[in-house]
Amino acid sequence: MLLTSETNSGFGAGNNLVLPFLDSDYHFVVNPDIVVPDESQIANMIVYLQAHPQVGLLSPLIKFPDGTIQHLLKKESTVFDMALRFTGLPIFKKRQRSFINLPDGYKKIHRADNVPGSFMVFRSSVFKSVKGFDEKYFLYMEDCDITRSVNTISNVTFYPDAFVYHEWQRGNRKSLKGIMTMLKSMRIYFNKWGWKLF
Repeated sequence: MLLTSETNSGFGAGNNLVLPFLDSDYHFVVNPDIVVPDESQIANMIVYLQAHPQVGLLSPLIKFPDGTIQHLLKKESTVFDMALRFTGLPIFKKRQRSFINLPDGYKKIHRADNVPGSFMVFRSSVFKSVKGFDEKYFLYMEDCDITRSVNTISNVTFYPDAFVYHEWQRGNRKSLKGIMTMLKSMRIYFNKWGWKLF
């Protein structure tokens, strides 16, 4: 079944179209620029979820097509950390590295505070319990938001024993419209979860 919308209401709203029809054990959210190298990666993720029923959302290791790791895992967002990332200034480097779980946060399985929306594996019951993505976000921060929501009722786990490739097409962030969308999403996020400054 193919679900389509007459209007573009954003990433979250588009992914939520499936909610009334969702009748599965697991639900995958996959960006179009994701490549799964082989079916064993999917099987590996499912086996882990079957063995760990407390996990409601799994995030695998994500790599560039050349095999290098994308550092997309983040700590819980604060105003300070988001400002550092937004400006792109080469300051507070230790803080910026810690925010993206460097130097060693990509080597072992661990509980995650903030996982990327480019590839997510939900336990379907958990995805339905949190009512999918918050549709107030058009784009950006919806993955931070849903990770936090899932962690209130279940566990979010980073699982580096399986991986996918991601082309990471983020040209929209360079446009004025993209910048304004990002700022709006940040405001929505902090209004919802609290303006933690540092």
